[in-house]
Amino acid sequence: MEMMQSIQQQVTSVNSGQMALTLLSEQEPITQFDLILVDWKMPGLDGLETVRQIRAMSELPKTTILLLVDSSNREIVEKQALESGVDGFINKPVCSISQLEAIIVGRKELLVDHVCQQKKFKAKHVLLADDNPINQIIARDLMEASGLVVTVANNGQEAVDKVINGTFDLVLMDIQMPILDGYQATRTIREQKQFGELPIIAMTALSGPENLQLTLAAGMNDHLLKPIDLDAFQSTLARWLPTVEESPCLVTSIENSVGQSSLDDQTVLQEINIKAGLGRVRNNQALFNKLLKVFHFEHQNDLLIMAQALDKGDMEKVQYLAHTLKGVTANLGAETLANRSGNLEISLKNQHAVEESFQLFKAAFNILMSQLAEWHKEQITPQLHGGQTGTADLDGLKVLFVDLSELLQKSSPQASDLIPTIEQALNGESPILFTNLERSVNAFEFDDAFEALKQLTKDLKFEN
Repeated sequence: MEMMQSIQQQVTSVNSGQMALTLLSEQEPITQFDLILVDWKMPGLDGLETVRQIRAMSELPKTTILLLVDSSNREIVEKQALESGVDGFINKPVCSISQLEAIIVGRKELLVDHVCQQKKFKAKHVLLADDNPINQIIARDLMEASGLVVTVANNGQEAVDKVINGTFDLVLMDIQMPILDGYQATRTIREQKQFGELPIIAMTALSGPENLQLTLAAGMNDHLLKPIDLDAFQSTLARWLPTVEESPCLVTSIENSVGQSSLDDQTVLQEINIKAGLGRVRNNQALFNKLLKVFHFEHQNDLLIMAQALDKGDMEKVQYLAHTLKGVTANLGAETLANRSGNLEISLKNQHAVEESFQLFKAAFNILMSQLAEWHKEQITPQLHGGQTGTADLDGLKVLFVDLSELLQKSSPQASDLIPTIEQALNGESPILFTNLERSVNAFEFDDAFEALKQLTKDLKFEN
């Protein structure tokens, strides 16, 4: 939807086939669209049946209908789709504004713009061990987009337990984690003879031959540098996991991405390099927005915690938080705070100019957090003050809430994938309760999210 709006198209969206039919049939006069995009797989009415029923509306002017379908299933549905009245197909995922513009205005030459090769892996199981939600979200998104199955561990001990009790083809191991760090966790895993050949890749912001030697000495096979670079990330994984034949994938350049355009409108975010941040999440603005919200929610109190630790002489805690912030802010493109965090970490290690480094860090931290607070306020203000709300899709929400509840009880990071669909189905209702749910889910606070879901369920007056 945001991609269409970015090329100056008026867009109406619904989240089910039945809602599409209702929208088309109940408007007075009957709603006319120049183009209808229908997803192949939807709950209730699937895409093919939705198209059939749209074509059966004799009063509806002839409209082009395109079916969104992943390339692996296109041959399966193509004949039925054409018989149902589909005019053409769009391969998912749609990742290029140029591709959409070509569909709208008929500029076929744009369909071959920005062609790249994206690695795809066989469906292998990867354990991602990292204690920071931002890093978890970015790495998990990149791996799942490449065809991998991902399980998350939040600390070194949890990583050891999951390896011993599960089956994994590769482990991505952060170095600095609570309980057991990455070195300790790897040594513990290697003590079990059956895991002697399990590939373990270090994820670290520390470069240089001496740091590489430390990872190898602990029993790791390879290492990845933070902040994450997509090409390096995939190339490193490809050294240890089998790939499938690469296929051309249409992608948009950062300069033309929808995320760049719409985030540039948020001039308050002056401390964030939007190009760099979006580039690490494949130019996915919705995901980048989520990362910014999670970062603000998770780290807004870090300065206070660090100041209190300094007063108590707990330099180890301050250094740990500075190191964490260095990596996370670098991934987000918050370059000034990333540099100041790194300088503070070095000062603490060398016990030199700590107060000066901390004051510079403090100034950058306060500026960024102030900008993020203002940006987040702008995001929710239209919903809270005078925003137009409609009727929530209660039937759809019941199904979504059941799915979300199950994922929360399993502490599954996939719960965050349901949040955008739930927001759309709510149609503006219960905005404050939804915001509480969104924050908890995106921060992987599953117990709090479950309580927020119960409150939202109660407010909507139905049981999940």
